[in-house]
Amino acid sequence: MNKECEQFIYTEDLPHWGEDTIYAGKIKWSDSIGYKVRFNYNGIKGFVRIIDYNTVNREICIEYNNKRYMMKAKHFKDCRLGHMINNVTGDYKIEIGTTFNDFGRNLTIIDRKKEKRIGKNNKVRTDKLYRYRCEKCGYSCDEGYNIKSRKPIFEYWVEESNLIRGKSGCACCSNPAHVVVPHINSLASVMPELIVFFQNGKKEAEKYTKSSEEKVYLICPCCKQIKNQPVMISKLARDKNISCPCSDNFPFPEKVMYFLLDYLKIDFVFQLSKKNYSWCGEYKYDFGFLINDELCIVETHGDQHYNSSHRGRNLEQEKENDRIKKSIAIENGVKPNNYIVIDCRISDYEYIKANILNSRLNDFFNLSDVDWYALSEKTYSNLVKMACDYKKENELYSTSDIGKMMKLDKSTIARYLKIGMKYGWCDYDPQTERERGSQKAGEINKRNLSFRVVVYTEEMIKIDVYESAQELVDQSFEKYGVVFTKSRIQYACRSGKKYKGYYFKYDN
Repeated sequence: MNKECEQFIYTEDLPHWGEDTIYAGKIKWSDSIGYKVRFNYNGIKGFVRIIDYNTVNREICIEYNNKRYMMKAKHFKDCRLGHMINNVTGDYKIEIGTTFNDFGRNLTIIDRKKEKRIGKNNKVRTDKLYRYRCEKCGYSCDEGYNIKSRKPIFEYWVEESNLIRGKSGCACCSNPAHVVVPHINSLASVMPELIVFFQNGKKEAEKYTKSSEEKVYLICPCCKQIKNQPVMISKLARDKNISCPCSDNFPFPEKVMYFLLDYLKIDFVFQLSKKNYSWCGEYKYDFGFLINDELCIVETHGDQHYNSSHRGRNLEQEKENDRIKKSIAIENGVKPNNYIVIDCRISDYEYIKANILNSRLNDFFNLSDVDWYALSEKTYSNLVKMACDYKKENELYSTSDIGKMMKLDKSTIARYLKIGMKYGWCDYDPQTERERGSQKAGEINKRNLSFRVVVYTEEMIKIDVYESAQELVDQSFEKYGVVFTKSRIQYACRSGKKYKGYYFKYDN
């Protein structure tokens, strides 16, 4: 602490009420008469003597340098001794170039001025005002916006007493901030990816900090609809999105990981489940992919995995669920080091990025070569729009085709395309798609049936070859004493599994 800015009375020099009273620990002013009390007022140290105490007005009479003064006991306790020690003066107390490196601030004085105004009781008083340069963020008390009114500020000045007492920190980088400086602490500067949500773009986003509680009418960058309810700026900064009918409802941490794996050109599975590995059972894992023929699982854990929430499971249940999931994966061959949990308790891109860089993923991939800025732009894109763009690119793409390209389930793609239809992003008719899907399946089935089928014994000794699965079905009872079906033969050919004591393969 800067000793020149200290202002205090050594109250321990005075008598106090006993612990057995209702005033326990407080100064007993009536017994303080005659006491000498030490003080430190901005570097000036000395003693004052208490001469008298008025119990009605709660005022004390004190003596300093053979002069007596009356003041409220509370003001004395707060060391308001400026007039008494002749420290209130019209001269500047702070020189230009002075640095205040205390109270968590680092300010260098760059300008000063005096300004007259009408104070209490219509008295004219002169304020001594200063401008500074913050050595932390670079703010120089120049142009910005008032944090409350959002009106432009061309110069920012601070009172001398507030600087000396440490009550004034940097108006730009202190918490909370008092001014919004477009190129330093505005939302447009610290989170430029969110500019697209403002009706007036960057110009509007420059008027707010990311912690602002101001509510504004935002616009969806995809469907261009303006929200019918205002949204708090801090909520936008936290969620990185707004609730909109065209939203893909994809959690932000999962989006970051989704686009990172996509950027790295990894053949991954999103929402790994029993569809992929039967041992998953009722559980789903965020992401799964193979590294050197070993399964690697990545879980993106949001705040509910670390702190109590009022959504679904409580914290203990959430932790137990996480433990069981990991245990099942490891019991089924996933190496402990390949079960990677990314701390995403703060839904912030830089926070998640830092935790990814500090994870085992950095051992698998050279993450230093990732274009993280380009990745951040993708993270804020709309997967609904992306699915619709694929469909618009080729109307013959099925939901399964698009799902394979986007690593998403075909039911999710169907839902996205239905949403996109409302906004004219693509043409999608579920009935037509079903008919087209059935036709495609029929063609595949017909093609598979036209393949020649080879029959093998359990010892994989070739027995016979048939021109089609249908021909094999027709002759199965006569040749093998059992009845085969086309679908089971096809499945056996694809899976390599035994069927009724025999193995089957397509002879391509």
